[in-house]
Amino acid sequence: MTMYRIEHHLSADEHENLYVDCLKRLRGAIRQWLQLGG
Repeated sequence: MTMYRIEHHLSADEHENLYVDCLKRLRGAIRQWLQLGG
């Protein structure tokens, strides 16, 4: 619920940057997880 409200206060550019940053973190986490698993 909180995330939905926060998104409404962000501009389009800020939202885009937040999304890209989130994807980068996720990709990095997955890469680490795969290295640990493999």
